[in-house]
This record gives sequence, C-alpha cells and structure tokens, in this order.
Amino acid sequence: MTGGQTRTQCELKMIKLLLLAYFGIPIVGGIPTAAVADDVVTVRRQMLVSTDGNTCPITFEDPYGGRATNSRYVTDNLHKPGNHRGELYLQFKCISSGDTDQIKHTLSAGYDERQQKWTRDVDGLLPVEKLTTRNFPVRAVNSDGFAVTYDAINGDPKTRSRAFAFCLRRPPVMLCGSTPDIARPYYRQSDLLPFALKLVRSIEFGDSPSVRSGKSDDPAGNPPISP
Repeated sequence: MTGGQTRTQCELKMIKLLLLAYFGIPIVGGIPTAAVADDVVTVRRQMLVSTDGNTCPITFEDPYGGRATNSRYVTDNLHKPGNHRGELYLQFKCISSGDTDQIKHTLSAGYDERQQKWTRDVDGLLPVEKLTTRNFPVRAVNSDGFAVTYDAINGDPKTRSRAFAFCLRRPPVMLCGSTPDIARPYYRQSDLLPFALKLVRSIEFGDSPSVRSGKSDDPAGNPPISP
C-alpha cells in the first residue's frame, strides 16, 4: 500500500513538472527554463567575413553546436520549455569602421571619433519606434561595440518579433551581425538574446582586417561604402 502511494505521488509530481515546463513556468531546482542540448561541446570557430571587399577575420566560442559559413551562424540546439523557439540565427557583414551611414542604419547609433564614444541616434524613427528601440554597449575579446534591439510595433502582439543587431569596432573595419527575430516579447520565455550575447562577447578579431582598396576609417576623407 505504501509502495503504491509512493509510486502514485512520484507519477503526480512528474506530471506536474511536465505541465509546468509545457506552459513555460520557471521551476526553481527543477527543469531549467533554458538549456543547451546535453551532448553539445564548446568549440572555437573561425570565420572570414567578407563584404564588398572588406574582410573581418574572426574566431568565437560556439557553445551551442551550431553551423557557420563565412557570412552566417545558426543553431537549433537551444531548448526553451513552453514554446517552440530555439533557433538562433546571426547574419554577419564586414564594413569600414568609418561608414557612418551603415552604422546608423544598423544600430540607430553613431561613433564619435574625437571622444571615442558610441552615441544613440534615433533621428528618422517614429516616436513609438523610439520607445521600443534600446541601445547598449557590448565588449568582445579585443574590440568594443554597440548593440540594439528593435521591437515590432504592428500586427498581433502575440506574433510581434524583436530584432537584434550589433557592431564591433576594430579599425579599419567593423564586424556587424543581426537577426530579425531574437525574441517574441509577448512570451517571456522566448528571449534568445542572452545566448546571442554570450557568443558575441567571445568574438576575437584576427590579424590583418582590411577595407576595400582606396577606403580608410576616416569618415571625413572618404565616402561611405554602399550597402
């Protein structure tokens, strides 16, 4: 009788845990709210990002068992209980560190050469877009940068996405990356930004980054590179 009661209690406890996980409710000391597949091993990946003649040789730590080309990284090994999200996708480009147009287009920000400082620049955005745009600094192994998240303002709130972009400055170049769907703000458990930032912070520039012939990182003396 006691054994039967114990088994029943265990079964009920397991059902409760599974239901909590299914609905995305955090469980302290139980099933984690976010995890990476158990069999994934962290590896150091190497990429040569080339865009319009600009080259950014980089390496980064991949703790998610993803796949990388010379322009993108993707992994579907992230588990987020309570929803179907788990694919992290980043598209990379290499631009001149003096390309003010691309920097503003990507980050809604600018870089002050004299003060060696990033500044927010949301001119041109709608008032409601300014309220849903967030900028913040990001530091990698041997570069400093800036990042941004943009929340969609149209459509069903349950399906609106949050975009993410970053740029790391290593004159004469700058490595930028982005994804249109880092989270669905309506669902608190859907945010993959912490996973993306862990990867970004591990990026290290290699030797000899370069810009297209005839370009430099001096925004006053050279026109920006076209997108």
